[in-house]
Amino acid sequence: MLKTFPNETRVDDSDAFLSSRLERLALYRDAGLPIDVHDSQVEIDKSLSIVGHCLTTASRAGDKDYRFLFESAKVHLNGPDYPKQIQLLEKAVHWAKIHNYPEDYYLLTVLGIYLLLDKTRNPQEAIRSLRKADSLEPHDPNTLFWLGRAYLNNGDYETALECFDRVVEIKPSDCYTMYWIGFALHRMGYFELANECFDRAPNMREDVRVTPPWLGKAMLLRKETGTTYRWTDQVFDIRPDYFDPMLGKASVFRFLDQFDQVIQWCKRVLESDDDETEAVFEKGIAYCLMDQNLDAIDWFQKVLESQPNNFMAMYWIGISYADEKKYETAIDWYNRSLQINPNDSECLMRKGISLGLWGKYEEAIESLKAALDLDAFNAGILQCLGITYGLSKKYHAALEWYEKANQLHPEDNSILYRKGELHHILGEYEQALHCFDAALKIYQDDYDVLHSRAKTLEKLKNENE
Repeated sequence: MLKTFPNETRVDDSDAFLSSRLERLALYRDAGLPIDVHDSQVEIDKSLSIVGHCLTTASRAGDKDYRFLFESAKVHLNGPDYPKQIQLLEKAVHWAKIHNYPEDYYLLTVLGIYLLLDKTRNPQEAIRSLRKADSLEPHDPNTLFWLGRAYLNNGDYETALECFDRVVEIKPSDCYTMYWIGFALHRMGYFELANECFDRAPNMREDVRVTPPWLGKAMLLRKETGTTYRWTDQVFDIRPDYFDPMLGKASVFRFLDQFDQVIQWCKRVLESDDDETEAVFEKGIAYCLMDQNLDAIDWFQKVLESQPNNFMAMYWIGISYADEKKYETAIDWYNRSLQINPNDSECLMRKGISLGLWGKYEEAIESLKAALDLDAFNAGILQCLGITYGLSKKYHAALEWYEKANQLHPEDNSILYRKGELHHILGEYEQALHCFDAALKIYQDDYDVLHSRAKTLEKLKNENE
């Protein structure tokens, strides 16, 4: 993650800091701290011991510089133990402030990254830290890249693109930035532009082994448009060992819908570390996607035992209960997640869906519109509004939402299918046929569309007789 940053933090002149870099490195060695600790494979227990020894040695030397906390935080990269990292980094920021050090953009960038990756923290915290870092050093591509990622996670795709564009100005051949530009464009409904970015990304590096996992994931997202994709077939052919550590393999298998493989890889991780939260969480998602929801809930509850504020675990517990048609309980878990991460458009959308299925249509529409305010380009939210108005038998209002969805996402055949179904309910069979035919031009083998089209043709035949 941070290997693009230099191995050593910047050294500024300061009375409170060791005057010589050599003395500083010697102090690290005396404490047992590897100089390249954030690139080394230090065991986590040993890392924690090293951190304590390092800080004790620094204290005895009379040094209270925040950089020792900073270096200590990076030891935890091998965990990763994001709450501990964040605690150390926030303490480092505090120490730097009370000792009148100049604000360090690098420290703020790393803090922002951990805040973004830690699913117990509101993503807005990451944005604030990364924006501060950007104001201190507006030309650092790493800060800009992660700031774009933070805005992307928060549903602000246009601002994310602005950040990624600034990265491209500095690093025009960065394949990862090109991938995330494509991802943002995809979420905004610009499928062809997104596809162009996904196709360009692997040509930006000679080491193309790095890009297929990202590109495969991106192309998988395009399944909803009915468009074929080709890169996922090459994921394992180019370099089958690329996905180490094992959690990486589990993640890829999830995107390939091979959930039994996800469970197997997570099991291997947990055999060596039974408290690896990411593996526990990934296993829960796999069970949920296999419709084994009670097992999924058990695994997500285990995540909450070690991370009580993990809003993503709460969100997935909500999904699991909703799949069990226990909508009231699902809504309660969505609300818990939203208390920590109130700008989560996906959670608001899921809450709206459960409210609608529970028969509380007005509350469902309120939740869905709140989600749409955060993510105006989300076809799923627009469709859910259409579905909810349809469930409440407000069919013309439902058609208006499907029309908006179709305008933003003309390549999504599911929108046209549902729009056609509404026309069918209203007895507007010609309009229904038009929608079904347009949907089949996008994805000609869609059974549901073909079946509905046949029913509509039968209705038309009966009317004309």
